[in-house]
Amino acid sequence: MNDNLEVYLGDPAEIPCQYSFTGVDEEPSRVMIQWFVRAAGNGLRMRIFYSDVSQQIIDNNTDYSGRIEVTSDQRGTTLLIQNVQLSDEKEFFCQVNGLAAGNAERKTHLRVFAPPEAPVIEAVPTGISVTNTMPSKVASCEARNGFPKPNITWYRNDEPLVPTAGRKYYPL
Repeated sequence: MNDNLEVYLGDPAEIPCQYSFTGVDEEPSRVMIQWFVRAAGNGLRMRIFYSDVSQQIIDNNTDYSGRIEVTSDQRGTTLLIQNVQLSDEKEFFCQVNGLAAGNAERKTHLRVFAPPEAPVIEAVPTGISVTNTMPSKVASCEARNGFPKPNITWYRNDEPLVPTAGRKYYPL
């Protein structure tokens, strides 16, 4: 499994879980696969899927009921989450149990991004003081609805303005 997977808000997320059984004479006849989810920093995990030779169960009454599919083959399993939401930024665990052949689990941290709306730049309508010794505010910029919070960089003559202690975005 990948440590991190990054997707955009509203897109599907495919989280692969590849496995193999080493040190055994033959592949186990029964393999149980479970998928769990845990909010980052929270110790509690919630199962969202279970499968074995005879059944596949998407757990009811979770945030993922009706939004996930799980596909499997001899080399692994893939969790597909439809219409990813900001609240889906969590850790997803794949647990594989081959009974006597052994078991293991790994996790992927799903990171969700939302591009911001176009920035809104507003100039100060009163003009700039030529007698004031301190720099004057000339404009403000706001970028809405981005996740995580967008960074705003101001430029002057194609050079980025660097913030300094006690001041905001003034050229050096």
